[in-house]
Amino acid sequence: MDEVLSYASARLGRESSLKLLDFLVKKGLFRIIPVTLDLFTRAVRVFEENAPVLSFTDAASLVAARTYGIDYIATLDEALARHYPSISP
Repeated sequence: MDEVLSYASARLGRESSLKLLDFLVKKGLFRIIPVTLDLFTRAVRVFEENAPVLSFTDAASLVAARTYGIDYIATLDEALARHYPSISP
């Protein structure tokens, strides 16, 4: 969510990014997942194996999605999309 909204804000402007946020929140199209020490440790390994292709944020998102059985990750990052089923806003 953080990267999607940051990208939308930078590329589409304030109003469009706020509309996207409102849409995502109202539709409940995301889950907030706390990054536990276990998830963080596994994200470190994924990052080490895939740097510089995946950012650390991408590695953590990938581990969380796999751990919690998330169907899709919302991303504009093609590298992350190659590692996990993804949707683009």
